[in-house]
Amino acid sequence: MAIPGTMDELRAWLAAADPISRAKFLGLVLDRTHLSELGAIRREGIWEATNDATYAAVAEQLGVHPNTVNKARIEHKKTITDE
Repeated sequence: MAIPGTMDELRAWLAAADPISRAKFLGLVLDRTHLSELGAIRREGIWEATNDATYAAVAEQLGVHPNTVNKARIEHKKTITDE
């Protein structure tokens, strides 16, 4: 299953899903109690991506500023050094 990378792709992916699956998925993603966990998963992905590419390259692929990538790495490093 390909993960949507743009809003247009996400809209199409959701439109193709059955109504119950679509509602369940969006309920999970939009639930405030899950936002911090989803953020942590995103930061971990950024951490992993920067092991093989520069901050600038990862930032370009994500469509964000390199400082955003740096901040995500710092936050993720805090979680892995606290474990």
